[in-house]
Amino acid sequence: MNEDKGLVNQTEGTTDTTAGAARLESSSKINPAHYRGDEVMKIIERFDLGFSLGNSVKYILRAGKKEGESEMDDLQKALWYLERRLLQLRTQK
Repeated sequence: MNEDKGLVNQTEGTTDTTAGAARLESSSKINPAHYRGDEVMKIIERFDLGFSLGNSVKYILRAGKKEGESEMDDLQKALWYLERRLLQLRTQK
């Protein structure tokens, strides 16, 4: 599920998985404080959680920490993604 192909260097047309990723990780829009660094992304990737479970984990770990979002809002989003994954599993049988 984890398909990190790296970032394309626009000037050289090459793939750069380290320098480009480091630039993105330092961006506050890509890596905001309510995610506590890149820990959440690393957990999702390490366990190969995929989209729905990864989003569930993301919302659980940030619950109540993002300005303008209540803990209830984040937990409801996490539950929505968990229910989506359960539906996917049920329909696979």
